Amino acid sequence: MDKNKEVDKIIKSWIGIAIQDFYLAFVLGWNWAYQRAFFLEQGVEKILKAYILKKRESEFKNFDNEARENKIDKICREYQHNIEKLVKDTSNNEIQRLLDKDYDGYQGRLLVEKLPLIFEESRYLVPKNKSSAVPHKKYQRLETLPIYSSGLDKFCFAIGKKVLEILSKEFSIELKKEDIQKLCAATFDLTDNSIDRFCRVFFKE
Repeated sequence: MDKNKEVDKIIKSWIGIAIQDFYLAFVLGWNWAYQRAFFLEQGVEKILKAYILKKRESEFKNFDNEARENKIDKICREYQHNIEKLVKDTSNNEIQRLLDKDYDGYQGRLLVEKLPLIFEESRYLVPKNKSSAVPHKKYQRLETLPIYSSGLDKFCFAIGKKVLEILSKEFSIELKKEDIQKLCAATFDLTDNSIDRFCRVFFKE
């Protein structure tokens, strides 16, 4: 396998696990709000890292397998869970424009800022001053929690879908609806129609 194909295979693997995170968030739904939020953050983080890795492939493309894996690991660890830095380093206007849109009362830029806090909340009992709470727009003494908002789903899915579009357009790396259906079906072995429902929501059909 040539070096370009090897790198693209790695990128598709990152995309694949990101899509699986989005799917799990969709299946968990509102009864598992914190677990759902965990997988939404992870989906965004991983799919943005997939795009960053493709943009920075010259840093590891010609390495042998072990050196390449170590370099990829180092690049991804540079970002940790810093979604703001990941978004910034994409240097992509289409992704940046998503930050100015409203998602059920939450601006994309605010959700990017809050996603690391949401990630922490989904795993630990955090102090109130470290929570993702946002002051209510109308009632000053009240706060709202993005972790319970449908806007969080919509924003995270919008980021995921946009990165897929960009990877296809800029690098001819494609993961179509049919590929996602097969990936989820093979991984989770479900007999219900949740995969089809997820794809309809994710691709806004």
